[in-house]
Amino acid sequence: MRELRFDRSFIVTMAIGIAVIDLLVVGYGLAFGFRRMAREDGLLELAQLVALAVSAIGFIALIPRVRHGGRIVASGAAALSILFFFREFETPIDNPVLDYMSNDPFLYLLSVVLGAFVIWQIAANWAHVPAFLGWLVRLGWWPWLAAGVMLIIGSAFEAMHMMFLEELFELNADAVFAIIAVTALGRTLGSARSPVGAHLVR
Repeated sequence: MRELRFDRSFIVTMAIGIAVIDLLVVGYGLAFGFRRMAREDGLLELAQLVALAVSAIGFIALIPRVRHGGRIVASGAAALSILFFFREFETPIDNPVLDYMSNDPFLYLLSVVLGAFVIWQIAANWAHVPAFLGWLVRLGWWPWLAAGVMLIIGSAFEAMHMMFLEELFELNADAVFAIIAVTALGRTLGSARSPVGAHLVR
């Protein structure tokens, strides 16, 4: 699970990414209005969908490139990204299929399908579950934990009806998901090009 070890360079990348996003958002808000950005169909919502799409695609691409415990992590992360994407998904287009995809029944069905897929991956890599659990205990998943804290903070701002800050913290969390996916996928691609790549992608 080398590609899922997050060192100091990842912390710097994550911090820079979040800082750039926040500066762009604040700059746009000052120029065009924060309330306009925080609408359900506003720019922040669109940015969240883009970040979650990058995250989902990245983790889906990562699944066949990693093995053992790494595949369990990539599968779970892909499932979460897909669920979060469709939780945020809304469209002004009047279409029965798109309307269904933005409603709760579709989310319930999708949750069952994705849950079954993750369970299958766990069963297929059962011998490596202890290593996966050790990774969890060592808090190897701390970037996801950081993103979860951001989502909780966003929910607190939602309860206070501070919609802009809610959407901003959600965007930061989604950006962290995307940065994790891109970083891990980039590592596997780099390992595959190296002479010892076959030994590094685990």
